[in-house]
Amino acid sequence: MDSALSILCNQIQTATGLSIAVGHPELVKTQLVLWPWRIAPTQLGRNTPYSIGLPDSERMMAVSLLLLSNAGLTCLAQATKQVAERPVFTVDDSKYSIKEQDLSAELQVAIFNAAGIPLQPAMSYVLEG
Repeated sequence: MDSALSILCNQIQTATGLSIAVGHPELVKTQLVLWPWRIAPTQLGRNTPYSIGLPDSERMMAVSLLLLSNAGLTCLAQATKQVAERPVFTVDDSKYSIKEQDLSAELQVAIFNAAGIPLQPAMSYVLEG
């Protein structure tokens, strides 16, 4: 999954010219931040006949991400457009997809409060692969 996050950052940076990194918003000082806040098995990766007996490293996982901008809403809009234009990509013969994820205002507030940072505009995505 780390490789997929790196490729996603590279795609966004190449298309927009904006610096981007993965990490906690208070620790990353790039123009854009991809903040993974949750990881869980996908529906297919849960206890189904497909996944029984597979080591955790081979189960299909989903990472919930927040895309934030330290450089304003225009930069966030540029990155959002890039993600929408290329929602499926391949890393080492594995397919990954990124799609918008509905996130209630209450959950977004809870995530920011738990991290001890001020609420700010963000796009919510889930990366699966």
